Amino acid sequence: MGPVKISCGIVSGRLVAFDEDLGVCFNVSRRGRTVFHTGKVTVSAKSADGKVQWSLPPGDMNVDDLVVTADAVYCVGHYEGGGRPAELRVISRRDGKVLATYEIDGFPAYNGVSAAGNKLFISTRDGRLICFEGK
Repeated sequence: MGPVKISCGIVSGRLVAFDEDLGVCFNVSRRGRTVFHTGKVTVSAKSADGKVQWSLPPGDMNVDDLVVTADAVYCVGHYEGGGRPAELRVISRRDGKVLATYEIDGFPAYNGVSAAGNKLFISTRDGRLICFEGK
């Protein structure tokens, strides 16, 4: 649960996703040795030369996984305490604008998202697999 850094040094954070042109990460402070987060969650992206491309406004959604594709960045997360449903955010690679937000029927598994073809798969902590299919 500590920060990770990809070998080329582009981004570091609690969770990272990257391709040859863009690295995306999320960060949040943690209380002691527990997994409970405190403070706001930040999601940001840097280009291969290390320049910050964009950063989302700090928020309350804990990020369970990030996926970078040729078209977008997909961010899946949940809210502490279950007061709001989990969600998928589709984010522009270019400028970090949230293009769409979808409610997730379940609690996303950590590192449980993958993209293949024109589909995005989200595994949940209760063992289900949710599939989103693009146009």
